[in-house]
Amino acid sequence: MHYGKKTKENEPYWFSPWHKGRPGWHIECSAMAMKYLGESFDIHAGGEDNIFPHHENEIAQSEAATGKPFVKYWLHTRHVLLKGEKMSKSYKRLIYLRDAIKKHGASNLRLFLLSTHYRKQLMYDEELIEEAKVHVDRIKKTVQLLNRFSINGRDEMKEYEKQLIESSKEAMKKFIESMNDDFNTPLAIKVIVDFSRQILSYIEQEGILSKEASRSLLEFFDNTCKIIFGDLYEKEIKVRLNDVIINWIEKLIRERNELRKQGKFEEADKIREEIRKLGIEVEDSKNFTFWYVKNLNIYK
Repeated sequence: MHYGKKTKENEPYWFSPWHKGRPGWHIECSAMAMKYLGESFDIHAGGEDNIFPHHENEIAQSEAATGKPFVKYWLHTRHVLLKGEKMSKSYKRLIYLRDAIKKHGASNLRLFLLSTHYRKQLMYDEELIEEAKVHVDRIKKTVQLLNRFSINGRDEMKEYEKQLIESSKEAMKKFIESMNDDFNTPLAIKVIVDFSRQILSYIEQEGILSKEASRSLLEFFDNTCKIIFGDLYEKEIKVRLNDVIINWIEKLIRERNELRKQGKFEEADKIREEIRKLGIEVEDSKNFTFWYVKNLNIYK
């Protein structure tokens, strides 16, 4: 076990009989963990290359010091691969997170990373990230429509909406079971995406839901997506807009739809493109037009 190390130039140190020394990283981690989490805590995560010697040293020195179990559950993630090989700074084979977020968006990248179980190797693949974007957009559309319908939806609830509410309870049960199964995030995400698809299919047929049903269904996404997306859920998925902006967007959409009725499709397309430049996606079903905030250009 390494309790201390020889210092390098410009590092803090203490005097010892052997040399100027400093704590080794194994003892540093035990000390920090115990200070902030206590002598025993539930979950300790890290990469698979931390198992030996780092985590084994943490266990040995911590339990020797306290006589208590150090950690209940260890979560060791597999390496992220780039072009079939482990990402490595020393071999200049890596992609910086800030660059990936700038290119793909934080919520899209997060869903992509969680779409592979943490115990399996993840291949950094641009095509798979594009697939994740499709799922994120579907979730955004569902959540934002439900959020608006919860305020301006129908007063009465239809029979199929009651069935959707029952489906949301079953979906919640499956989500919890997935997360309890060693954090099976790929299956948990599938539950959310599949239920989003079911709700959107109904909206595309009916055009709007009741306020009561929308609030109940939105609760499912609030509870599950906050776990999958963290604080990105409110920032990039739910995206609350003020009434002035909403009224302005819907005014433009009414103008576009009127132009379409008159057969002035070129002028209607121009309005749609102007709306899209703001980061708002406009979609037409057989009988209705829907919109949602796809990105945050509206705030720039």
